[in-house]
Amino acid sequence: MVKIYKVTLKALSPLIISKRMGFKGFSYEVEKYIIHGSIVRGALLTKMLEEGEDPITVNRLALSPDYAITPFLATLNEKKSLYINSNIAHSLCFRTKKKIKGVSPVFSLDIENIVSKIRNKTPLEDILAEVFEKHSLKLAETKKTWLMPGETKTCSGSVIVEENRLWFIPSISSNVSIEVGLDHTRGSSAPGMLYAYEHVCEGTVYTGYITVSDNSPLNTILSKRELILSIGRGTTRGFGKVLATAEEIGFNKIKSNISKNLHKLEEPYIALEAVSPVFKLDPLPLPLREKDTVTISSEWLNKLGLPQDYEAEFEIIGILGGYYRYQGWSMRNKAPKLPVKGLSPGSLILAKIKSMKGNPLETLSLLPLIGLDNFASLGFNLVFPLQKDFIQIKPWEVKL
Repeated sequence: MVKIYKVTLKALSPLIISKRMGFKGFSYEVEKYIIHGSIVRGALLTKMLEEGEDPITVNRLALSPDYAITPFLATLNEKKSLYINSNIAHSLCFRTKKKIKGVSPVFSLDIENIVSKIRNKTPLEDILAEVFEKHSLKLAETKKTWLMPGETKTCSGSVIVEENRLWFIPSISSNVSIEVGLDHTRGSSAPGMLYAYEHVCEGTVYTGYITVSDNSPLNTILSKRELILSIGRGTTRGFGKVLATAEEIGFNKIKSNISKNLHKLEEPYIALEAVSPVFKLDPLPLPLREKDTVTISSEWLNKLGLPQDYEAEFEIIGILGGYYRYQGWSMRNKAPKLPVKGLSPGSLILAKIKSMKGNPLETLSLLPLIGLDNFASLGFNLVFPLQKDFIQIKPWEVKL
């Protein structure tokens, strides 16, 4: 079988994970809410080399992975856990502009209603139109000004956390460093080289999971429970130091929380929320499309040491969401990484279950942890199964 580690990352020094680049490659804007799985993967493999692991073993882990890594989401404290009280807002989520108890709460339209109507072969456009109309009328009946049209906005792809049944986008502190380039010949500042970059402040906490085969060498480093990793840019200048805390947890604990969103397993229809960019090779990485068939790779199951009983096949009926382009720089090859274009995090893949082996609950509950194929080792192709929404509280139930 596999081992599942809940890993918490706590920033010990400012973090610079570039989101948007500025003049001459300076980090104009940083990613405050998500640390992509591929970044954590690189930090772990580098740590193994620093601690004397055989480079051949590390190369084998990089080229033939037997582990899956989720994205790491910003959260309020170390007690929060991904998929339990921390998640990504999907395409049907919206937030209020007005703050309630200091936060802008996030609500959702009725996923359960949409999934149930799909089996009647009603066109997706008609289903969405009906759901939006009923929802708008319900909000108008509340006569609450902060729920009126123009007072809410979509928040698909945003990191959200739960506190006392209320979901909201956490507040993550960042700062700006201003520096100047030096002209060593003149012994003074270089003309036109005043620049600034944003960074996430110390103390910020991120949470995610790493699923590893029993026999993987990666267990050696994760079993140490605490280690210091270097993440992002500026690590040679004191930036990017994080304390990683790994705790092995049982699969049943996660399964019990995911199963709350799966209440009609006899139904063949389901929504899969993209937790990370989701793509297919065709032959380049491209987003999934309607009528595509998605399978859990049997080869990937073997790599992780899982039985073939967890095989599943889905046919895509519709997609609600947008596209995301991920690119970066490979320290291994000293060259740009192949750009990956996929469905953006938060996108909803409406699908029909064509076939499934073994226990459906266990198979579906593994998807957010092991993904659809070996690209989950890079933090891609992870999906969260939904038959009903994980955001259960309704706007009209909230009192100011």
